[in-house]
Amino acid sequence: MAHAQREEIVGVKGERPSVAAFANADGTGPLPAVPAAAFTQKLKVFETSPDQRFVRVKLDGQDLWLDRRALRLNAEVNAACLEVASSFNAPPAGAARGANGNCAHSSSGVGKK
Repeated sequence: MAHAQREEIVGVKGERPSVAAFANADGTGPLPAVPAAAFTQKLKVFETSPDQRFVRVKLDGQDLWLDRRALRLNAEVNAACLEVASSFNAPPAGAARGANGNCAHSSSGVGKK
């Protein structure tokens, strides 16, 4: 299950020469470490492991799980509504709703009330 939405790797933490890489989301199946130089351009995160320790990326056509603690991540906000949702007029607990369910959308697609 993908936990990350539009997360990108923007570099490595500290002065690490490389980042540990694995074949599996649980940190098994060690692969050759990825040199820090491979992170000079943003790298899209496709998935985060259930325990939040690893992120899955594609690098040179290969799926890799990288140690999240070694990476600097940048998350882009995925919301068309810039208003904070409140509990006022909210649907009852347990009701299904979308991420922007409390936004009143105008014809421009930007939330307005």
